[in-house]
Amino acid sequence: MMWGMLLLAHLVGLVGYNLLLRRTAVAGKFHPWVLATLLQTGIMVPMLLAAPFLPMDFGRIDAAAAAVMGLAVVLGIVLLVGITKALHYLEASTFSIVYNLRIIIVTLLAALLLSELPSLAQIGGGLLILAAIFIVRQKGSQKMTRRGFAWGIAMACTISVLGVAEKYIINEVGVYTAAPIVTLTVGVIMWAVVLARRLPVPKRQVFTKHVIWLLVLRSLSNWAFIFALAAGALVGVATFVSALSVVAIVALGALLLGERDYLRRKVIAAAIAVIGLVAVLFGSNLWPLAQQPAQPAQPAAVITHSTDQPDEKKPSADYKWQGSANDPKKIIMPSIGVDAYLQNVGVDQNKEVAVPNNIHIGGWFVDSVRPGEKGLSIIDGHLNGPNEDGIFINLDKVKPGDTYTIEFGDGSKKDFRIKSIQAVDLKEAASVLFSQGPSIANQLTLITCGGTYDQAMHLYDKRIIVVSELASYN
Repeated sequence: MMWGMLLLAHLVGLVGYNLLLRRTAVAGKFHPWVLATLLQTGIMVPMLLAAPFLPMDFGRIDAAAAAVMGLAVVLGIVLLVGITKALHYLEASTFSIVYNLRIIIVTLLAALLLSELPSLAQIGGGLLILAAIFIVRQKGSQKMTRRGFAWGIAMACTISVLGVAEKYIINEVGVYTAAPIVTLTVGVIMWAVVLARRLPVPKRQVFTKHVIWLLVLRSLSNWAFIFALAAGALVGVATFVSALSVVAIVALGALLLGERDYLRRKVIAAAIAVIGLVAVLFGSNLWPLAQQPAQPAQPAAVITHSTDQPDEKKPSADYKWQGSANDPKKIIMPSIGVDAYLQNVGVDQNKEVAVPNNIHIGGWFVDSVRPGEKGLSIIDGHLNGPNEDGIFINLDKVKPGDTYTIEFGDGSKKDFRIKSIQAVDLKEAASVLFSQGPSIANQLTLITCGGTYDQAMHLYDKRIIVVSELASYN
């Protein structure tokens, strides 16, 4: 699977640049700001090459989005400089353990901003990560170590807030517009400071294999992670893989950088940190802190069987919708010209989510929550029929940040904002479809066919999956 290989590339880049950055920082060959600027240059070069070909839409940038983008630029600069400072005082293995504090901070931000109460397992996992930070030791003076810990903790806080800011920007502006602006602005500002302050840039040291590999690995880590998410990787899985770098950094730090002092403590701290990571990232499914409110009884599905020959006749003006006042009645997506009825669907003869019996009607899966309630809701629809385009023929053309509306039987409406669009292989579709984003309390997922049609199997080889979150009530 493509996203798995990309996450592996991200892990290689993350571990590699952390170890090389430690060697470079300790060597004292670069001013911290210059070193951070070089790291940003490694990220910026691929974007400079790609920017002219990206579908940027500056019209989506309002005052609020511009303010958050400014915040992201500031935090991005602080993070780059802060990491170089932290690795000046801390060994790579020690820093990797301290840096995982970001997982706890993200969980707390989700609780405060998204009302996502952590489970008991997640609370326990957070305590384990804190314990790992207290356990780890390194050689050198306590004063220098404390200073490094302060920088490491500050950077864990910085990247947590930066992550929230970046998610907001991508939702409001779109990744193809936000990424070039933020990435290039950070790079321009950092180089402007280098030139204005006349900071020394030792050219002989810049064009060494050591520094060039540092920039390449930094860029690989950054862009492989982003493209892994775009290719279908779940945020929780991607974050977990990224955090697992602590194990590799502790091992390679001992082998390659000679960070063998207190090695037993470091190994124990790394093991405790990994256990804590598992509990924090996957603990909501292990031991809930509070019982979720029971969902109201749902009606029996109108449709329990799918057909290879769904009706292609568009519903007439006198179409009689079947459903209760609380059921979703219509879906309205102005960006792709959808204004269609919904029907209740259940599990079909193949033990899969049934598809509607009309290509112009969407289907709400009754074994999911109603759209807008806490949890995961699912709506499917046809791409096309033998002769006509279906309700979701243009679903792959929606963009992150687009909004659409679900109308209910009682006339009430709820708006949803698109978070991501991905095309996944048929074999992986079910696992992606039934996955709820860790930061989305009220998720609605849309799905239709995509890819290439197999005439013999009467199947498309991919599925287009659109993840969205509740935006507002009307």
